[in-house]
Amino acid sequence: LALWDGGSIGMAYLRNANLAQDAARAGAERFEETGERVLARQAVMATVTAADGEPRIEDLKVSRRGDVTVVVTDRAGTLVAGRIGFVDDLTVITSTASASPR
Repeated sequence: LALWDGGSIGMAYLRNANLAQDAARAGAERFEETGERVLARQAVMATVTAADGEPRIEDLKVSRRGDVTVVVTDRAGTLVAGRIGFVDDLTVITSTASASPR
């Protein structure tokens, strides 16, 4: 069970990091296309909303130049670790990513 949960947590870190990067890129690309910060934010939110699981945007910033920084949190799907108090924090995955228009 420990190996299974460890693998699940590791895969969740990779998946969450990729999601955060994809969302930041989507926002930067939308800003590049439109020059609108609101539309860039919407692109980030749409990317995270469309992802599997229940990821949440903890922080989202779009600068006047279109630089996008996003912090995404999700929970790893584990068999045991999520039910044990002192290791429960290991199942909460937080990833930060940034992207800029070209």
